[in-house]
Amino acid sequence: MADKLITDLQLRSEVTDECNFPVDDTIQGYRVTAAQLQTYILGTDSVTTAVIEDNAVTEPKIADDLIHALTVVTPLAGDHVAIADASDSNINKKALVSGFRNAVYRSVTSTDSVGADDETMKLSGSAFTSTLPTAVGVEGKRYKYIHAGTNFVAYTLATTSAQTIGGIASGSYKLMTTGEVLEIESDGANWIIVGRHTSNLPVTYTPATTGFGTISGLSAYWSRFGSFAKIRVVFTTGTTNGSTATVDLMGSQTSSSTYTSVSGANSLVGTWARSTAGAFGGTVLIQASATALNFSQQAGGVGGGSVATGSTIIGNTTGFTAEAMIQIADWQP
Repeated sequence: MADKLITDLQLRSEVTDECNFPVDDTIQGYRVTAAQLQTYILGTDSVTTAVIEDNAVTEPKIADDLIHALTVVTPLAGDHVAIADASDSNINKKALVSGFRNAVYRSVTSTDSVGADDETMKLSGSAFTSTLPTAVGVEGKRYKYIHAGTNFVAYTLATTSAQTIGGIASGSYKLMTTGEVLEIESDGANWIIVGRHTSNLPVTYTPATTGFGTISGLSAYWSRFGSFAKIRVVFTTGTTNGSTATVDLMGSQTSSSTYTSVSGANSLVGTWARSTAGAFGGTVLIQASATALNFSQQAGGVGGGSVATGSTIIGNTTGFTAEAMIQIADWQP
């Protein structure tokens, strides 16, 4: 066989598994597939330049000299990558890379200022204030707060330049109960509320009482519904007495200061009943900024809006059940 240069050989227009190569029995021959050639040529680290050869890609591609001109950096919280939108050729659009998201979820346990790169703040520990950045110039920016602390620990939200949160003044918005979630968004001037969640699962508690003597068989719980607490209390009285009949609210919480009165300074918020056959039940009352429920009875010369003593409304060793829905100060709707 005469010697030939590789460049003297006929150049085929394509390479497939059906290509035939001449074989000389004196020379060991080997067969490779087109797929093997492709894997070898395009294998890991086989392309050492950042620019794809002109005309090698017929669909839209990254412009020559674009990639190798970029600097490799360590991504920071909130970093974005630019994307081109074929529908409107707006190359200024950006997308958050999912790998960066670990850096924008923060656990916060003390007084804190929210950063421009933050997204979700998990609040726990003792009460403190979290201050938001300005809402001006960042329209569409969102933040999420999660109350991960103990019930009734207040996490206060403050703003910049007297901006509001859902129309509520700076320093007046508080997250108060475990599992409470607040999501806000800048409208370019203030922060608006776009999402809110509170758990309404029942939570047991042990309220103090007066007027009912030494009670037994106590079962009490509260559930949150927005700015209201639903309370249910069941017990058996001891030896009732002439003290005002009261049952404490949970966790030293205080009723809203906006309550209007039914009679005197008292507002009707629920009802109560006793186990004695043929006896009357009555009303549950609350005063503005109060920490305990009061009780009355619409019978026996006692008005349903007047606070009564334990011995006035119920006898000794008698089953007592009360339910009420009370608006709580600092609980947002």
